[in-house]
Parts: sequence; C-alpha cells; structure tokens
Amino acid sequence: MFTTPRRYRIAGRIAAIAVAAWAASMLTPAAASATAPTTIQFTDQGSGTIDCGTFSDNFVDYFTITETTFYDEQGNVTRVVDQVVHTSDDVNSVTGFTLHEHGHATLTFNPATGQFTIDGSLLVMTRPGYGIVVIAVGRIVVITLRSENGAPAVVVMPWAVAGRLGVTSSWLGRDRDRSGTVA
Repeated sequence: MFTTPRRYRIAGRIAAIAVAAWAASMLTPAAASATAPTTIQFTDQGSGTIDCGTFSDNFVDYFTITETTFYDEQGNVTRVVDQVVHTSDDVNSVTGFTLHEHGHATLTFNPATGQFTIDGSLLVMTRPGYGIVVIAVGRIVVITLRSENGAPAVVVMPWAVAGRLGVTSSWLGRDRDRSGTVA
C-alpha cells in the first residue's frame, strides 16, 4: 500500500501552516519600497493518535518554518516560499516502543495562479539496526482551477514515494529481526 493516514496528515498539516502564514502575511500592508523579500520564522507543534488495530501510534510533530515572501515592484505578493523542518516522535501505546522521524520540505505558493507545491522529504523514519523503514520524498503540486460553475476545484499531481511507506504500524508495533521475521 502506498498511502497512509500519516502521510496525508503531515502533508495536510504542512499545507495548513503554509496557507495560514500566507494569509497572515497578506494582512500586512505593503510599504512603498516593498520589493525586497521579507522573512519570518516560527514554530508549530501538533499531536494525535492513529489507530493501528492492536495499539495506537501516539505522535507529537514539531515544525520549524522559515517563510520568505517575494513582492513585485508595486508591493504585491508574487510568491511565498516556506522551508519546513519537521521532526516527530511516534510511541506505541502498548509497549512504549518509540520511533523518530524527520523531514525537510520546501512549500511554494503562487497567489497569481493558485498553485501550491510541496517539494522534498516529507518524512524519513529510521529504526536503529534496520535503517530507513519509512520514507516519503518527492513533489506534490496542487493547482486550483475553476469548474464550469466558477467554484474552485483542486487538482493534485502525484507524490513520488519510495521505501516502506504504509508499514509504519508494523515497524512501530512489532519487533522484527533483520529478515523481517516477527521475533
């Protein structure tokens, strides 16, 4: 399986943070010489639980975002670029076994076209003695189009996936030897 609730949760959370930050930047009036890019830094944190059947994956996500807003000569926003660094702790609710993950993605929003792009490493989860057990890397392109009645319609281009995406619960829930056999 190439999709997991975790992948969509992290991508959705990153997208929500970027859109909220962009919206906040739009509330700031442009100065007469607003052609120089502006940069802000902020952090965010989120937690939750994913039901994995016999146990729950209790997670805490941490985000550090550096956002750069670019302007044209009239001071209008032309592009917003977020550099997002993500770390997470995932804990098995029954055994307490913990896995850590990290990621670094670039989010770019073009207000003129409505295109929103996520590039980079959304998440990499490693397990000591095993190496990378989950990795999601690539590009997501979200394009806002108008339907026949004028309502926005979102088109999402594919995300490239590699590794063991979709087996987070098995790596978090069981102890396995190097061959993958349940120990």
